[in-house]
Amino acid sequence: MAIFRFGLALLLITLINTPALAKNLSLREALTQTLNQNPTLLQFPYQLRVAEATRMQAALRPNPSLDIEFENLLGSGSQEGLSHLETTLAFSQVIELGGKLDSRIAVADAERELIEAEFNYAKIEILAETTTRFYRLLLLQELEKHQQIYLSRLQDTYQLAQQRFNLGGAPRGESMRVELAIATNQAKLEELGNQLVQARYELTSMWAESTEFNRVLGNFASDIAIPTRAKLESAVMRAPELLKLFDSERLLTAKLEALKAAAVADVRIGAGVRHNAANDDFGFVLNASIPFQLSNPQRGNIAQNRAE
Repeated sequence: MAIFRFGLALLLITLINTPALAKNLSLREALTQTLNQNPTLLQFPYQLRVAEATRMQAALRPNPSLDIEFENLLGSGSQEGLSHLETTLAFSQVIELGGKLDSRIAVADAERELIEAEFNYAKIEILAETTTRFYRLLLLQELEKHQQIYLSRLQDTYQLAQQRFNLGGAPRGESMRVELAIATNQAKLEELGNQLVQARYELTSMWAESTEFNRVLGNFASDIAIPTRAKLESAVMRAPELLKLFDSERLLTAKLEALKAAAVADVRIGAGVRHNAANDDFGFVLNASIPFQLSNPQRGNIAQNRAE
């Protein structure tokens, strides 16, 4: 029983002190890590929330206002005191003209579509960069493996050259040339090791978090499928960068229409009741007002938008 307990304790100590085995990393796992944790991509959900709030704000109509007006208040002579006071209580509402509401909503929708287009473009760019860094690391791994195989063969050749030299069957220069080749190869291996460390850091920086892995898994395809011209042209029309440009143009067009709508004067309509203190009479009041625009108040902004 004592031997069993001792063996169990030794096993537990070994398990505690043994570091977890690092796994191999596939391209799919690297791309998944990038999608879930890349700092740039993590910003877009918040930008979409801002765009949704902007759209909600754009759909709001002006609130009505309550107006109260006092006339003949604290005058002199016959108007002294409050005997001839006229009090008007009215509600008024701004009526937007020129399609301002629809144009504001169109701008907000265009801004959201542009954010989505920028997200798709950034996602493909970042995933492409992750893939490039992944295969860069894979290439260095393959080079290191072949360099190690070459070094092993050089060491075997050096042993044979030494044996031939000891037996008098080969000059000393033969083994010295192999020895120099071994030293050169070892220097290349050390340089590859440094490049591997840098490439590993560059890959993990795509998701801004250190991921423990031993090697990356993959291979280089020997055959590359060349797409047809029709497929290339179809892909160009669906390219995220081109779609982002289209959405940018739609946004500027929507802003131009919103500026044109903002240049149209709004009408304020009011209705209320008026009380005359002199004879204690009441009467209804209706009013309407519209700004008298001698020039377009948005002409500078419209010119700026057209230049953009």
